[in-house]
Amino acid sequence: MCQKSTLSYSTITNTVVISQGNPNLDGSGNITVLVVGSDDGAMISTISIKALQSTSQGMIRFFLFHPSVSGYHLYAESYVPETTQTGVVQSFSSSFADGLYIPAGSLIGVATQNSESFSITAQVISWTNCSCD
Repeated sequence: MCQKSTLSYSTITNTVVISQGNPNLDGSGNITVLVVGSDDGAMISTISIKALQSTSQGMIRFFLFHPSVSGYHLYAESYVPETTQTGVVQSFSSSFADGLYIPAGSLIGVATQNSESFSITAQVISWTNCSCD
């Protein structure tokens, strides 16, 4: 019988670049995997969005996929304002704290409404249940 168990934590940073427009809210269309739930679970700490060009008004959408439910489901949206990037004006950027628990086998996907390029970065805390001593 197990007398003692411990958890091992690690921080993971994952970045994807998205650019194919997908105006769908129903989880269909092009969605890029941003985070995969680890064997024992993970939690998104923060998500950062950085436009790689000038932008028109639109949305960055985050979708949750859980193996017990078919398909992706809209989880969150982040508004993207019209921004003209120049030599002295930065492109759009935003970040937010999340705290979403991602069970094993679940995914977080991301899509952009308009065909514009964005770099999306997730800081994830992952943990593993260690064997008993």
